[in-house]
Amino acid sequence: MDEEQTATAIRSREIPRYNLREARARGLVAAVLHEIGPCIDEGQMREVHHRLIELFFHKGVEVLTDHDRELAGLPPRDQDGWTADELRIHEARKLELLLRPLTVTIPA
Repeated sequence: MDEEQTATAIRSREIPRYNLREARARGLVAAVLHEIGPCIDEGQMREVHHRLIELFFHKGVEVLTDHDRELAGLPPRDQDGWTADELRIHEARKLELLLRPLTVTIPA
C-alpha cells in the first residue's frame, strides 16, 4: 500500500486511528478522580466521571503541563503562567493605552 492509499484508508476509517484526544482525556479524568475520589460519595462517582469525560473529551478542555510544553518546543512560562513573548505583548498593549491621548467630550 503506497502513501496515498494509506492516507485514503485512514480517512475512510478502513484503518482505525488511535484517538489521542480521548486517551489524554481519559488519563486526565483518571488523575483527577485519583486525587478527589476519596472526597466523592460512591453513588456520585459515575456522574462525576461522566461530567469529567464530557468536559475533557467532548468539550476539549486540556491541561498543558510544563513538560508537555517542553516536548512541543514551546517557551517556558513564568511563575504567573506567562511566556516572555506574551508578557511583551501584554505590556505593549498596556503602554499603548497609557500613552493614548485622552479625548474629552463636553456636552453643549
